[in-house]
Amino acid sequence: KNKGPFIFLLSSPAHAIDFSNPEAVTWYQEKLKNLFDLGASVIKADFGEGIEPPTKFQKYSGRQMHNLFPLLYNKAAFEITEKTFGEGIIWARSAYAGSQRYPVHWSGDNSSNFENMLCSLRGGLSLGLCGFTFWSQDTGGFVGTPTDDLYIRWTQLSIFQSHIRYHGNPPRYREPWNYEPKTQNIVRNYLNFRYQLIPYLYTESQIAASQGLPILRHLALEFDDPTVYNIEDQFLSGSNLLIAPILTKNNTRRVYIPEGSWFDYWTGEQLTGPTWITRTADIETIPIYVRAGTILPLGPEVQCTDELTDDWLLLRIYPDQNGNASYTIYDKEQRVKIMAHLEADSLKVQIVPKPSHVEVELPKGIKTTSLVINGETIT
Repeated sequence: KNKGPFIFLLSSPAHAIDFSNPEAVTWYQEKLKNLFDLGASVIKADFGEGIEPPTKFQKYSGRQMHNLFPLLYNKAAFEITEKTFGEGIIWARSAYAGSQRYPVHWSGDNSSNFENMLCSLRGGLSLGLCGFTFWSQDTGGFVGTPTDDLYIRWTQLSIFQSHIRYHGNPPRYREPWNYEPKTQNIVRNYLNFRYQLIPYLYTESQIAASQGLPILRHLALEFDDPTVYNIEDQFLSGSNLLIAPILTKNNTRRVYIPEGSWFDYWTGEQLTGPTWITRTADIETIPIYVRAGTILPLGPEVQCTDELTDDWLLLRIYPDQNGNASYTIYDKEQRVKIMAHLEADSLKVQIVPKPSHVEVELPKGIKTTSLVINGETIT
């Protein structure tokens, strides 16, 4: 049996840090602090799952530490990050019960094929059911070479998760400029959309974290419907967006519309569940459905989060059967409460506090002749 050193990445000898020993934790955190002083912001807490039974630790046996090690590893990296910056975040691979306190996590190495894109989604939904709010995967797959279509489909899937990263082996690295011009244009559009979604995703993250819910949410957490128990190829992003990604080379799939009224994000078609539908989506489209009664807040297209502003909003309003819709945006400094009512051909919107720039859109097919925002008629 291997009592160490371990052969790390098939070539280098290494020992596991004894995170049950406070002195070892301090030593490790000092090393990370040196990296922060050099300009690093986040630590990737890779591996952590390979502790073998013969390994010895100060407080525990190797068998006891096999599951406990990643929790203590996550904790050590998270706490020095929080101490340094005032907020804690890591990019962790392995986990154990309790590791949800030290976000975020990702899947580890996946493969660049359609089958593994489904497997990755299945794993994320499972982890969400275990109480983890934040999860994602290597977009495009880590092992192998993604086709352009796979790269696009995986990007479409990923933008609705809490965090996103392109990461993978050569020869075709995952940066967008390694793909065809058409692919780059499609991916650029979705990454712009991702930035626009941040007011919604940040809000849903705050709510989910406070309630122990995942952002990437299995339908069983929202609907008391036996049909959804075994659905593993679609999900909710937060509470109000139903996502049915294309996970095969075939652009046509079946989509389950849960109970209630939903709007097709792209066409404005209104659907009433529970029902199954068949949806064909070309390579530029991922099926998205918005719950009726929702106001979807979108921010401006920006190139990085440093450019985000809370003074510009596009409100996409999806009224329920009574013409009402609402949403509360959770910002770092404030909450923005938005209510809308559609009656006949008049749409009235109340937003407090009101940003300097507000745009309003309704689904295609719903026409209005007047728009009133905070009592002011907009022409």
